[in-house]
Amino acid sequence: KPDYEPKQDEPLAVYEDVVVAVAGESIPYRELQQTLTDGVEVKDRKGTLGFKTHRNVFLGKDLVDFLQKRFSIGDRAEAGEAAQILMRSGLFADARMSDKFQDNGTYYRFQKDEARLWTALNTQRKWCTPDGCVTGAVNRPAALLKKLKGDLGKIVNDTSTPEGAPDLVAAAKDARFADFLDAVCELQLVDLAGLAPKARTAFIINLYNMMVVHANIQIGVPTGDGQRLAFFNGVRYTLGPHTFSLNELENGILRGNRKPPYHLNKPFAAGDPRLAVVLPVDHRIHFALNCGAKACPPVKWFTEEALDEELGIAAQAWVELEDNVGVDAGKGVVTLSQICNWYGADFGKGSQEVVRTLAQHALGDKKATLTDVLCKKTTVKYSPYDWSNPAVNVVPFKESCYKCLLVR
Repeated sequence: KPDYEPKQDEPLAVYEDVVVAVAGESIPYRELQQTLTDGVEVKDRKGTLGFKTHRNVFLGKDLVDFLQKRFSIGDRAEAGEAAQILMRSGLFADARMSDKFQDNGTYYRFQKDEARLWTALNTQRKWCTPDGCVTGAVNRPAALLKKLKGDLGKIVNDTSTPEGAPDLVAAAKDARFADFLDAVCELQLVDLAGLAPKARTAFIINLYNMMVVHANIQIGVPTGDGQRLAFFNGVRYTLGPHTFSLNELENGILRGNRKPPYHLNKPFAAGDPRLAVVLPVDHRIHFALNCGAKACPPVKWFTEEALDEELGIAAQAWVELEDNVGVDAGKGVVTLSQICNWYGADFGKGSQEVVRTLAQHALGDKKATLTDVLCKKTTVKYSPYDWSNPAVNVVPFKESCYKCLLVR
């Protein structure tokens, strides 16, 4: 049991949605967002030369047509000015990044459609615009994340089958998931550089585990090596001034900017400002991170105050399982999870040192057996990794990225 007194979390303040004025009518941001997306045609369109495809865009002139009709704006120039105000409020942006609205065939994209693979899933709304932020600074990042993670977990639990298997398609359709997609955007205000090392470690472990579930619901569950490369490199969140992928959170920050398995490059190149938040390697993170596969460790909540004890407990539980650390004392064979192969350098130099590191976390008979086996000639093997997802109904994941092994 961790040697600390559990803290009672104070409730977080409930934020009120921003109200946007359009032609004398005041409408909450989310309601206006839905009104606009329902009112104009959004689709994939070819660029001027016909080579590039712009995903999920609409035409500036179509928006002006809609604004005139919906808000009874007789003058087209006035409707164009209203569109400029909406653009400034962060509801949409020029697909080519211009900040001036044009009433013509220029392509625009709603901000909610920017929250996708390769951008950042927590950006379906800009929490801060030139006119201000939805809320003030996040003074309690861990408390905010805990609430978000709890809300998402409740959605998954409530939409699971009677047998307890997650139904991620049902979770995506749950009305509360739309609330989560909006609320998670507040994490844009969290700057990792402002967190002490232990607070940062706990925050990133908890964030990583929530991001995987969020992404599985919104964009699908990857199958096969190519899809997993796209998933872990393409699923991203914006935190403060920077955006981080799952790969960068794990291998860039938690693993001290070490190369991911089979990749040619470290996540952060020399001069990358995100190097400022890199942490020393602690092999126990591998007993805490859950990638969505059945072979992953169970999801727990980690805290700054008791991080060392909590990681120690996670390590003991992980090593105790035969699927992770199996020992055949008679044959002198130790069979380890592929985690210890892929990330062997985090545990020690060479397979024998890896086993010694794991033995430090073992208890009772297993510790005695591992200690005895290490005194003899030992063969270390690695078991296949079970990448299957426990969900029974998932959104198909559609992208692969083998080039991710070669480039950042």
